[in-house]
Amino acid sequence: MPSIYDTDLPRTPANHAPLTPLAFIQRTAEVYSQRLAIVHGALRQTWAETCARCRRLASALRRAGIGKHDTVAVMLPNTPPMVEAHFGIPMAGAVLNALNPRLVPEAVAFMLDHGEAKAVVVDPPCAFVELKSGAEVTGADIVAHCKRHLAGFKVPRAVVFGELPKTSTGKIQKFALRQQVGSAAAIDV
Repeated sequence: MPSIYDTDLPRTPANHAPLTPLAFIQRTAEVYSQRLAIVHGALRQTWAETCARCRRLASALRRAGIGKHDTVAVMLPNTPPMVEAHFGIPMAGAVLNALNPRLVPEAVAFMLDHGEAKAVVVDPPCAFVELKSGAEVTGADIVAHCKRHLAGFKVPRAVVFGELPKTSTGKIQKFALRQQVGSAAAIDV
């Protein structure tokens, strides 16, 4: 038996508009432009700002030759750039292929090959190190150790030495570390 919503009411622009992620962000940026879209540590970003950043990402991808039906793979943590990738990549007409950074290199290689990624967006790792009293180690030592024991894409590009921010229960505050990446004196290796 047909639904009452399917009889005597054909779809028209007046009664039907599909909600896609792109239509969602564009409408939200217009209607709720000054409301918060992203709260991440100290970062506060409105829907208008988020939409503008997504448009800039889409424009950059188009300028790089990425277009309709191209695949863009991303390997990012759950941070604002990942949110922006979910909107910016489709705005360029491309397909988003989100990869889990915890996968083994063979799985990542398979997914990149199978998905025919034309571009890959990554967040290069940064190592935060708190040395015990009297310990001496360099950033180059840490990177060399990581190269011996980790997949190449997981080897840190920078090493930051200092006290690790912790909660009152001793848990490391990862959001605080992410904020430090841009402002800390990182030792590039």
